[in-house]
Amino acid sequence: MYKISELVGKNLIDVNSAQDCGQIKDFVYDKVTGVGAFATDTGRYGADKIFSVKDAVSVVAAKKIDAGETFVGKVAYDTTGKYLGKIYEVEFGNTLKPAKITLLDGAQYGRGKIYAVKDVALIRAKTPISKKRNAPTTASAQSVTEHTMKSSTKTHWMQNRKYGDFSFLLGKFTDKNITNFQGEVMIKNGEKVTPEVLRQAKISGKLIELCLHTN
Repeated sequence: MYKISELVGKNLIDVNSAQDCGQIKDFVYDKVTGVGAFATDTGRYGADKIFSVKDAVSVVAAKKIDAGETFVGKVAYDTTGKYLGKIYEVEFGNTLKPAKITLLDGAQYGRGKIYAVKDVALIRAKTPISKKRNAPTTASAQSVTEHTMKSSTKTHWMQNRKYGDFSFLLGKFTDKNITNFQGEVMIKNGEKVTPEVLRQAKISGKLIELCLHTN
């Protein structure tokens, strides 16, 4: 496993052609294709695999690409809109597929948790675990259980009311029509994201889609 922090500053060399692809600056990733690549001072380069990282980062079949978003320094949110922190480390294997990201507070998320990367990184929120409750054996136990369930339901409702802070989208423009669940166009292609647009996206559960389709 390789860490981008240990490779930044090294030159990227293609072992087949001996081409020097420049000095490594960051790691990039395209969620659609699953392709990982290096961002250097001359462009972005994918490769079939990493050959060696001793003096330089030698790769097999380096090829210049246009796709991909950088990781390091990106702010991460989960898919409910909860702020998680900034990314400072990316780990990946021989084929350049990202395996893990680490935030400044030490929290780590595996590749399966990375939902998308664009202006921010979106991490899949944890799925709540449902626990079976034992049936109460007395009236007192029944009362306590009902009180606990009501408190839990209220807390859950309060948490779900919070959409998270997606205000970083304000002032950006959409690159596609975004529809609500009835198929009606809610936000038109090229429309500027205003507080009202953001509110509508929250109501319709389209915050993530809006995040992925704004520039």
